Amino acid sequence: MSRFFALWLILLTISGCSLFSQAPSAGNNGVEKPIPVAFRLLPPEQGPAPVLLKQVVTMEARGDQQRFIGVVRITKERVQMVGLLPTGQQLFSLDYDGETLIQENSSYADIPGQEILTIMQFSLWPETAVRQYYPGNSDWNVVFSPTQRVLEKGGDKLLDVQYSGDDLAIENHTGHYRILIKTLEKTEL
Repeated sequence: MSRFFALWLILLTISGCSLFSQAPSAGNNGVEKPIPVAFRLLPPEQGPAPVLLKQVVTMEARGDQQRFIGVVRITKERVQMVGLLPTGQQLFSLDYDGETLIQENSSYADIPGQEILTIMQFSLWPETAVRQYYPGNSDWNVVFSPTQRVLEKGGDKLLDVQYSGDDLAIENHTGHYRILIKTLEKTEL
């Protein structure tokens, strides 16, 4: 479960630095419109066991390094995330119930909430759920091992996730960034 949170924090770091090339647009009600990325949202009910995670995320891109704190709550009904600066200032919050993703930005950055959530889910959801939404009979190819997950589409490597205990390293080849996640606290719900 700490892997999920770590992924989220990495993505938070990237978005806080405005490192994403595309950002989702949101309507007046805060509900995001889908963004044209290859990653897919997965249902919360197919996710890992309910957990609350607190993590430090380090983002590396374009020679810069940024750190953020993330708090993630995963249940079978929803996934909720809050991104914080080390000072405690909230950057954003996400709430996904399996149908609607609601995002609130508390900073000037245009944070790609849907991309953050999809990469986190790819890293932490069980293999059976990931394979269902990234089927091998299409352009998708997913490789699983105890220490790594790789996502490819049409022969191009999109994501490379490395696991080392509770630590996580994610290489987003399409976004040209690397995220390192360290779990501070994990509480089963």
